[in-house]
Amino acid sequence: MSTRFVRLLLRPAAGAGTGHTPAATAAAFHASEYPLEKLRNVGIIAHIDAGKTTTTERILFLAGETGHVGDVDTGDTVMDFLPQERERGITIQSAAISLDWHDIRINLIDTPGHVDFTMEVERAVRVLDGAVVVLDAVAGVQAQTETVWRQASKYKVPALAFINKMDREGADFKHAVASLRKRLGAPAVAIQMPLGAGKEFAGVIDLLTMEQVLWEPGNNSFSSSSSNLTGKRPAVTLVRRSLADADNKSDLQTAAAAARAALLEAVAEVDESFMETYLEAIENDKAGLDSIPLPLLLSALRRACVAGQLLPTLCGASLKGRGVEPLLDSVVAFLPSPIDRPLPLAHLSKLHTGGTHNTHKGKNLEINPTDPNLCAYAFKVTHDRQRGLVVFLRLYSGTLYAKENIQNSTRDIRERPLQLLEVRADDLSPVDKVGAGHTIAVVGLKNTYTGDTLVAYKGPLHSATLDGIAIPAPVFALAVEPVSSAKQRALEEALVVLQREDPSLGVDQDEESGQLMLRGVGELHLEIICDKLRRQYGVEVETGQAYVAYREGILGGEERVGSGGGEGLEMVTTMYDRQVGGRRLFAELQLQLEPLLSSSSSAIATAHLETPDSAAAARGGSAAPLILFSAEAVGALNAEEKASLIGGLEDACQRGPLAGYPVAGFNVRVMGVTKDGDTTPGALRACSVAALAASMKAARAVVLEPVMKVEVYAPEASFGSVLSDLTVARRGTVRDVDGRGRGDEKDTTVTAGKHVIHADVPLVSLLGYASALRSITQGEGGFSMEFSHYAPSTTSHRAGGGGDIGTGGR
Repeated sequence: MSTRFVRLLLRPAAGAGTGHTPAATAAAFHASEYPLEKLRNVGIIAHIDAGKTTTTERILFLAGETGHVGDVDTGDTVMDFLPQERERGITIQSAAISLDWHDIRINLIDTPGHVDFTMEVERAVRVLDGAVVVLDAVAGVQAQTETVWRQASKYKVPALAFINKMDREGADFKHAVASLRKRLGAPAVAIQMPLGAGKEFAGVIDLLTMEQVLWEPGNNSFSSSSSNLTGKRPAVTLVRRSLADADNKSDLQTAAAAARAALLEAVAEVDESFMETYLEAIENDKAGLDSIPLPLLLSALRRACVAGQLLPTLCGASLKGRGVEPLLDSVVAFLPSPIDRPLPLAHLSKLHTGGTHNTHKGKNLEINPTDPNLCAYAFKVTHDRQRGLVVFLRLYSGTLYAKENIQNSTRDIRERPLQLLEVRADDLSPVDKVGAGHTIAVVGLKNTYTGDTLVAYKGPLHSATLDGIAIPAPVFALAVEPVSSAKQRALEEALVVLQREDPSLGVDQDEESGQLMLRGVGELHLEIICDKLRRQYGVEVETGQAYVAYREGILGGEERVGSGGGEGLEMVTTMYDRQVGGRRLFAELQLQLEPLLSSSSSAIATAHLETPDSAAAARGGSAAPLILFSAEAVGALNAEEKASLIGGLEDACQRGPLAGYPVAGFNVRVMGVTKDGDTTPGALRACSVAALAASMKAARAVVLEPVMKVEVYAPEASFGSVLSDLTVARRGTVRDVDGRGRGDEKDTTVTAGKHVIHADVPLVSLLGYASALRSITQGEGGFSMEFSHYAPSTTSHRAGGGGDIGTGGR
């Protein structure tokens, strides 16, 4: 879309970028002074290798933030600045940067696409107002695309879709759009139509303005010289031309008219006010749909996008510099500002009045971005060698000033921000203040963790807390020890800092072996942690075998109590009656286990940390059962006895009765307590351990193993071997197999010339699978995976954590 049309849409609130006018129009405002309607907090989310970072680097170049386009392959990107990222060519941690697209301020976050770093996506999406979902034009929606889409949908983040790599052989725009609808259930609607594909991709037809948008060889309009670009990214110039100037104008006009009609119909279906205009246009015998004023269409499309009713979809080839300018225009035109989003809810421990926040029943409060009272959310913590801990905040209301006391309402403690730093990837620039709607890095917050809420000190919101962040459950474990025993203390101190940075990292000591165990989301996750220990903290570590994080549970609720789930099993009574040191100890407990729905894998997979006590608390709650009490049991216990009983049950849940793995998949309810004169808190604690073991065995206890949702890409020649290896050698269950020729319009996901196998496979069977798959397919195959659920294990496990995965498997 051109500048004048974007300005028609945003007038009088904001202007817009053009896509072919220099973006060097200087920022009209200091970062803290941008009006809320001129802000866009946007994240780039996608499956790994879809082109997120390449797209971001092109955006930075077009906006005048960089003098060259960073290259993932050569390791000179602005956003991937960690040594581990540049060596591997992947994004490991989310990186933020602010830029101006004319007088609109875009706070941009580039997120990882690898499943092992889902936590980085989660906490970025938590504070976004909008997102750009990037897809590979050949593969369409992939496994991690589904994951990041679910994360964005959970927080109801409006989005655009960008079909990237249209210059690749096998690129198929229609297939990619169809995969958005089929696999994500997303209301994708194309607002562009590609001109060619693969080597023939030259540009797009803008279905809003019905113009050709071409990228022709020549100096890029944003640089004074084409020498700023590498040969891999030749300089191009965006040119708009009428469809009447096209060589095959008749065919293009017919196809574009049909695509535009589908767009208009989709908008009319979700926007009542536009529906009237649409119906009037249909009845117009002369002009027809061409009579619809463009400003009305743009306004309706924006309303639908902000409401999540439509997913405007564009296409391009970021590596070649094609399609990114219209994407930026669409970010400005269709994604919401902070004032367009639903007001976030804070939970109150005490009711307060004052300000413009609205109090609701249930002690909840709507946080209004126009309110002067400060309310900010800590979504990330990092460690800087010079500055120490750096906390990243999103401000939802009020203004934050450097060196002015604030309150951590989550922990009820005073904090003092010593420095406010504007973020530009790894470059931080000091500012004196920052206003609502912005993200900012803060130095000096000593007791603030990911998920904490910060408010004005002694202000009306001092007891308000925002919802926390879902923490992925660890599914891998790795034993580590320093090469030199003199480095043991340095290792422990470094791991404390790394845990604070990464809540999905778990650290504990194995009770039997005494080994220090790292627990994480995947092999690569733990590999990166060990690399950081060496590079950033100077601690060389030796690592043992990677273990899978098993759990112990009971056979599912559906099998026992029907599809409703959540009901209790038969109550089990356990008596503890012992002579200890000449003294009798007695207690009797009645426990009932309440299975969780097995379909609700999130109950085992993640924990929602509303008021995080610490990163460790987040992980500890990820699988541990809740301890509940009946009214009768509560009445039979004093405070000391109840605390001892809870402590005993919580300890018992950390080591199950079968193989010593943590317990998951059900809650524990204490139904009754029998005491006599010899009942002590210690007796209740001892009885609780025996009672849980007895209840689990009565409920048919099983060892649970993590199961991954896997997509395997296999060429035709080795398809049978790959399928056999998955199902026989790796105990996989195939859910679907997609395969089609280019001429088939079947709505499936497939990489050009390859079958795509969708399967559920136990994680332990996927150790070393990348090498095995390369061998079977002679280097032509590939796969991606994401955590799905825990399921009963079919392999043997010895008591004490042995079996086929060793003592570190807890």
